[in-house]
Amino acid sequence: MKPVRILVVLAVAALASGSALRSPLRPPLQSLGGIAGSAHDFSAQGWNSSGEICRPCHTPHNASEDDGYLWNHDYAAAGRTYWDGAVDNEHSLLCLSCHDGQTALDSFGGMAGSTYMAGAANLGADLTDDHPIGVEYPVGSSRWGAVTTTSWGHTAVGGSLPLWGAGDVYIECTTCHTPHSAGSSGNFLRMENDASAMCLTCHLK
Repeated sequence: MKPVRILVVLAVAALASGSALRSPLRPPLQSLGGIAGSAHDFSAQGWNSSGEICRPCHTPHNASEDDGYLWNHDYAAAGRTYWDGAVDNEHSLLCLSCHDGQTALDSFGGMAGSTYMAGAANLGADLTDDHPIGVEYPVGSSRWGAVTTTSWGHTAVGGSLPLWGAGDVYIECTTCHTPHSAGSSGNFLRMENDASAMCLTCHLK
């Protein structure tokens, strides 16, 4: 078989088995809107000289080795106050690297930024008045939604809200939100919350 044919066959096989290539810790993106034109589209901001959508968070080269996701942004600073028992986990720290108001939006690619999150999107360093993150999900409790292993190999509630970790699983920012799909509600929710539908996925009432 010629080399070109071998490459084509391998490419088709990879596409056909895409779910097998996806890390179990990274659920598939949902097609609820997309990042272009959303609140996470910083391409037109004056501090983003490249005009790229992805670069404030990700880069294909010289990414942070510790954070995964080809991460390009400064990591969230220390000094936050969480609910009792909460821990710093990657799937919330990446979000907080902008949303806790301590790290500049334009601190990416090795640059020291000076533009900070404003308004309601700035959660501040005291997170005790927000939904708990970095807390263990009470698997098996009759008051909480049942967890399953999804077709993409991850622990989830209601088949769509991912929990993070191996063994013990945790509720994180990215349990309810996905940064790449704004959704019709405009809040990057993983599912719509009409009549508290998303809340009731976990909280059985």
